[in-house]
Amino acid sequence: MTARTAVAGGTDDPGIQAAAAGALALITDGTRVGLGSGRAASAFIMRLGARVREGLQVSAVPTSSASARLAREIGIPLLDLGEEWDLDLTVDGADEVALNLMSENGNLTLNCAMPAWTGGGLVPGDLADAIRTIPGVVDVGFFLGTAERILVGYPDGRVETLLRQGE
Repeated sequence: MTARTAVAGGTDDPGIQAAAAGALALITDGTRVGLGSGRAASAFIMRLGARVREGLQVSAVPTSSASARLAREIGIPLLDLGEEWDLDLTVDGADEVALNLMSENGNLTLNCAMPAWTGGGLVPGDLADAIRTIPGVVDVGFFLGTAERILVGYPDGRVETLLRQGE
């Protein structure tokens, strides 16, 4: 199973740079890494490229053409997208990590009141299952249980690591 790490922040922000450095510390020789999309992932890709140029041996699978292009430009070896790979780690980014998850493009991916999450009976997985039963719904965009850890970068350059319960 792929470990997912979310990196929060923006590329010119000291917090994102600190989070990208924290994510890079998880990479060792031989790691197969998934490269996310957006500003946070780009900061990580740039740092990873510098380490590859210093001799770090990794291979990567990009999640977008922009990530692929950046990885190629800086010398990160890419795996064939036509094959299925077991990745050791995937690094991606989010501007916020909260009940209202905002994409790096500023789109709210969840913007509804969920009082049940604060102690009621409905939980995110139950909500996803309920939504899937609506005729015409193909799937939901809930990424439940996909990140084992979140690296939160702050403007003062510190990084907080949040681990999923049970990890």
